[in-house]
Amino acid sequence: MLDVNAQSQFAQADMLRFAFSDLVAGEGVVAKTIPAGYVIVGGFVVVSQAFNAGTSATLDIGDVADPDRYTGTAVDLAATGSTAIDVTGFQTEEPTDLLFTYAEAGAAATEGEGFVTLMFVREGKADCVL
Repeated sequence: MLDVNAQSQFAQADMLRFAFSDLVAGEGVVAKTIPAGYVIVGGFVVVSQAFNAGTSATLDIGDVADPDRYTGTAVDLAATGSTAIDVTGFQTEEPTDLLFTYAEAGAAATEGEGFVTLMFVREGKADCVL
């Protein structure tokens, strides 16, 4: 039922930095564990130094059940810039490892870095009444 006097919460945010040396092509690397009951409500990937893989370099963000849950289209790491993640409304039922899955084609990257910023909320958490 709608509660017009519901309490509100502040979104929490994390900045997760990564470099080419942190990622393994074809493998999901645990970037963070999302606690039970949380929903990612926004975020973006920033490539601050382009990855110099021979042909392509991409990043998917998800979990074991859905490796690209937050990136329906893999993020291009071969060019600098910012890309919004996909907000899916998925709520974790138990602690869930957030995975960064890297793919590259051609020669292996020897440079590249960036960060992912995630904003999330937890059902039932209250910081204030508005």
